[in-house]
Amino acid sequence: MAVVLYLVLAALCWARVAQAWRVRKSSGQPLTWRFWGLFALGVTALGINKQADFQTWLIGLGRFYARAEGLFQYRRSIQAVFVAVLAVAIGAAVVALWRAARRAHLAERLVLAGAAALLGFTFLRAATFNHVRLAGALPGPGVSMLGVELVILVFLCVAVWCVPDSSTLQ
Repeated sequence: MAVVLYLVLAALCWARVAQAWRVRKSSGQPLTWRFWGLFALGVTALGINKQADFQTWLIGLGRFYARAEGLFQYRRSIQAVFVAVLAVAIGAAVVALWRAARRAHLAERLVLAGAAALLGFTFLRAATFNHVRLAGALPGPGVSMLGVELVILVFLCVAVWCVPDSSTLQ
């Protein structure tokens, strides 16, 4: 189900890229064709990864090289550093989304909030895969990570669908 939602969301985002490209007015518009292009690329990559499971292959490759180079005993530290660097990068992205939201139309703010939620979810999944414990950050008992992901994706699909044409936004 998540793969289908990623596919729908990616199609909606690529349609926004084409629409925003045709208009290309960037003065005062927080969601330009550049934003939509980056967002569409990101969602497309997440959707492909959801189906192909690249992180499992990359983790296996990392373990292979860590053993070959004699660094396997440091794997938890390396994983923690990776998650910390990812946290900084995602934090910077969320700050950029927050700044864009200050001058955005309400419908665009919903997209930006959904994008921030998807970034947060991606961070939680990366931390989980790398065995980094984040006290209190994971959903409580009875709430699945897949359920959280599905809610975020449905929200984003509706939010992207509801954004008016760029030429009509003030």
